[in-house]
Amino acid sequence: MRIFIIAFSALMAFASLSHAELNLNVTQGQLDPMPFALPTMPGNNEKATTHGANITQIIASDLMSSGLFKRLNPQSYIQSATDAMKAPQYSQWKVLGAQALIAGDCTTTGENVSVRFRLFDMGTQTQSLGLEMTVHQSDWQRLGHKIADAIYTKMTGETGYFDSKIAYVSESGTPKDRKRRLALMDTDGKNHRFLTDGKHMVLSPRFSPANPDVIAFLAFVNHKARVYLVNKKTGQQKLVGGSFPGMTFAPRFSPDGKKLTMSYANNGKTILSTFDLESGKFSQVTSPIAIDTSPSYSPDGTKIVFMSDRGGKPQIYTMNADGTNPQRISFGPGSYTAPCWSPRGDYIAFIKKLGGEFYLSLMHADGSGERQLTKGFFVDTPAWSPNGRVVVFMVQSQSSKDGRGGETHIKTIDITGNFERQLVTPQYASDPSWSPLLVD
Repeated sequence: MRIFIIAFSALMAFASLSHAELNLNVTQGQLDPMPFALPTMPGNNEKATTHGANITQIIASDLMSSGLFKRLNPQSYIQSATDAMKAPQYSQWKVLGAQALIAGDCTTTGENVSVRFRLFDMGTQTQSLGLEMTVHQSDWQRLGHKIADAIYTKMTGETGYFDSKIAYVSESGTPKDRKRRLALMDTDGKNHRFLTDGKHMVLSPRFSPANPDVIAFLAFVNHKARVYLVNKKTGQQKLVGGSFPGMTFAPRFSPDGKKLTMSYANNGKTILSTFDLESGKFSQVTSPIAIDTSPSYSPDGTKIVFMSDRGGKPQIYTMNADGTNPQRISFGPGSYTAPCWSPRGDYIAFIKKLGGEFYLSLMHADGSGERQLTKGFFVDTPAWSPNGRVVVFMVQSQSSKDGRGGETHIKTIDITGNFERQLVTPQYASDPSWSPLLVD
């Protein structure tokens, strides 16, 4: 599938694009969402009108889900999308409280659907962005996510993350008899589907940073834990490493997608090993002196962060990708687990158990600046959005003696500790993983 993106100003006799930024500060701890106006996009026929209304809603929902933006009530709007595209009434929109105005329209031609849109800055009274995007009609929902990404990027200065996927483990049944299937969905929970049939329990899905179509995951087959690869487009699965003594688990790709580093348990010890997907060879990374697990690469691929109990209890360590120069970086009270390096390289997300509670927390790559984002009865498996702005994680409620409770869900939270929200899934959910931005 290809998405065609064209600068709107080159196609229409409108004012030239302004390069003025809207200067939304996304690093402060507390932030009042930026108010924006987004009239419903009209269409050139009945089908396009339906697409336009739905795409408008996707754009609004994506932007508001970040916590950085709020949509003004459409009933208060003083112009239609068509009129606003031609000549926005800046002063009147500003009176309504809008800091930004998004106006567009939708057309269908043959098998394609196109959206033209313009982003206006009420402060400078200029057009800040104008684009036209075209996709096959079967992919119309991606238009909304792509447009939201373009607007998010222009207004924040950061790369968007809405045109991506979330893989996770879908759970059904009782706490004592769970069925766990690999599932996939858009970041807004739409286009949900299962990638495995539930015959075997699956855990720990991880996207390849180099190819959003490839997911590594753990499956228990014939009572043995093995790592598999699955292509989300074709559904084809491949066993990693063949059959050998011991169990492999906690797989994580290198940034170039050519290697998988994972835990290998045998004879009571757990080491980290790297599997070269091209040569098919394993190489040992850590020595069998403790339990080493949960590896995660730095964005440049030169280092790995991991959990180890070599010091007596679970703590976080970093080392060179070849296993040399291991350094402990966590020193606070409690146990540290599930480290995950941000794609920006600035933070490591992790789980801390202290005083009977679990905390989703961040630290800098050298271990400094540790801070809590949220906490709960049980919190686990943090993963990052493609732009390193948002963390997705699982939460589980407490079970009662009669077997009730124990529900698992996945949530997202901003790196400031704000905007925590639960993602809607058809069944209980755990072990989330966030894909890179999708490839056009």
